[in-house]
Amino acid sequence: MDNNQAGVSKSEDFGSTIVEKSIVDGSKPIIAPFIKLFSNTINGLDLRDVARKEKPMIVADIAHYLCVAHGKHPGIIEHAMNKIVDDCSREWLVNAADGFARERIYLTEITVAAGPISRLVGQDETDMLIVNQSKHYQMLASSDRHGCPIGAASSFVLDWHNIRSLIDILALQLNVSIPESKIPSVTQTQQLISEYAQNANIIRAINFGADQILSQQRAFWNIITARSTARSINP
Repeated sequence: MDNNQAGVSKSEDFGSTIVEKSIVDGSKPIIAPFIKLFSNTINGLDLRDVARKEKPMIVADIAHYLCVAHGKHPGIIEHAMNKIVDDCSREWLVNAADGFARERIYLTEITVAAGPISRLVGQDETDMLIVNQSKHYQMLASSDRHGCPIGAASSFVLDWHNIRSLIDILALQLNVSIPESKIPSVTQTQQLISEYAQNANIIRAINFGADQILSQQRAFWNIITARSTARSINP
């Protein structure tokens, strides 16, 4: 294999590496218990009084805080668009921005249907944590480090595919219509990353952006989990 072929192969492998990273290190493992919880409700398997009382509050938490973190414009994708000038990413970014504009509308509909969140001890601190997360998202997507904004935006889109499965279950709980997702597919996103990863410096920057976004996403879901745990301890 010549050097050019080796470079292409390495780039393609890197795209799949980021996809795998989004599955293992993103939201998916943390939201799995929520998906199981609400799937049992849909299937009529969980009829405990505690579960019936707790689930509407979890739904409201997820909807409300997702809307706070990602429901405002501009978001991660739009901030990244302002920093990325590479032609190879332009179509993907436009499609991602258009698609996520639809997701914001969907989030708002679910949040309205879910109703207000319940106040817990430390509520103000929780609200501030979520607001500060939004600032971290903006910082990463607006980074001057070549590759970091695309790493942030692409990993967010990949992670959103996993989150969307939970959002759709919430929509079923609330009788909200589920729109077709228009954000770029996992395959399209993997291809973008592979095409963008032209050298070691860019690869490191993409990795950094992806790692940081996924870390923030995990932190978000840990907050939601902590609120659920607090309610179970102090019903």
